[in-house]
Amino acid sequence: MRARLVLLGVALSLSALPATATGPYGTAATIPPKVPVGFVVTLAGISPTATSLAFSPDGKALYVAGESGRVLRYPVVAGVLAGPPTIFLGGLATPLGVLATKDAVFVSDSVAGATRTEGIVYRARDLNGDGKADVKETVIHGLPNGRHNTNGMAIGPDGMLYITNGSSTDSGFGSEGGPPEVRPYTGSVLRVDPAATGLTPAPGMVVATGLRNIYDIAFFPAGHPAATPGTAKAVVSMNGPDGMKYGTVTRPVGEDTLDIFDTATAAVEHFGFPWCLYDRNKGGLSGFTQDPSQGSCDPLPAAASDGLPAPVVQTRPSALFGRHVSADGLAFNPGTNFPRGADGDLFVAEFGNFFGKAVTGHKVVRVRFNRAGAVASVDDFMTGVLPLDLTFAPDGTLWVADLSGALFRVTAAVPRSLP
Repeated sequence: MRARLVLLGVALSLSALPATATGPYGTAATIPPKVPVGFVVTLAGISPTATSLAFSPDGKALYVAGESGRVLRYPVVAGVLAGPPTIFLGGLATPLGVLATKDAVFVSDSVAGATRTEGIVYRARDLNGDGKADVKETVIHGLPNGRHNTNGMAIGPDGMLYITNGSSTDSGFGSEGGPPEVRPYTGSVLRVDPAATGLTPAPGMVVATGLRNIYDIAFFPAGHPAATPGTAKAVVSMNGPDGMKYGTVTRPVGEDTLDIFDTATAAVEHFGFPWCLYDRNKGGLSGFTQDPSQGSCDPLPAAASDGLPAPVVQTRPSALFGRHVSADGLAFNPGTNFPRGADGDLFVAEFGNFFGKAVTGHKVVRVRFNRAGAVASVDDFMTGVLPLDLTFAPDGTLWVADLSGALFRVTAAVPRSLP
């Protein structure tokens, strides 16, 4: 379902919407959502069903990709939406990732190929300042897709563009849910030059693999305990298989995970999928073998190397999120608005499920790290939402896109500048 666009001149009050708003799957999102004491949530605006959010580095524009096949550009003044959007880029199919830099806006999409859907990343630029893209170039195309898509992106400390590409099928073996996997590209993170044009996938682009449906990627900020000298650690959210029946095939069960890897090393880190799954009831982060006929989980079979030119190192996830909570958009708190106790924390949107006996997700969680950079806790932060993505504005406020069409803004109740 595509929400009707409502043009905004100023930030709305919460009274502008009813007590609940129905999302595309018939599930109501509570308005206002609940956040912990010390934080305030307001309705910042309404936009067509948003899949990804990105602020310009100067904070003067918010880019929103949506199911409408467009990327909208909202003007921002003093941290709030200041007028109706322009259609920055249209004519897209399923844009699921948007990333804004000072020079360009990158958009990930998936288009119909000869035998399957294929991921593509565009680089768009507004040359005359009218809020609309004048130039659209293809950075990379031909990323094999199927059941899942090409999703979130990030610029790493090395200035390179990192792209998440989900698995083609649900279990990784066979072709249930989509065409067969094309390793090493499905279920992987690829690194490319953001200034390049017309690239096609190559094994040397792969920096992490053995993942399933990866939705987003973020790098630990400078000064974070995990960002030790000589490292460039990234974190991705991965959705595990849900155990549902597809035709005559019952998918395996695995939990969603938080996965951390170091892009500064020469090795490709392999998180085990589809050979390994992770579940509290079956070994937790140590993993368990999904299908013994395909090889072991630990150590991984030779097939897991997928012909990659770099050494492949088996890596374990850092945290379990639960079964099919749909861990999607994620972002680090920049430490400019929230209380200092939240500095360096990671916030993750859990879109959730809509089937089975136990409904899970439908919230934003806060991930805290210890001094060694390991996950210390995963706690609920915002409930009563259907969030697909979230981002921090340059002013340090948290923006959450609810699938009902609402854009929520979370700020500290007491300004950080006060004691």
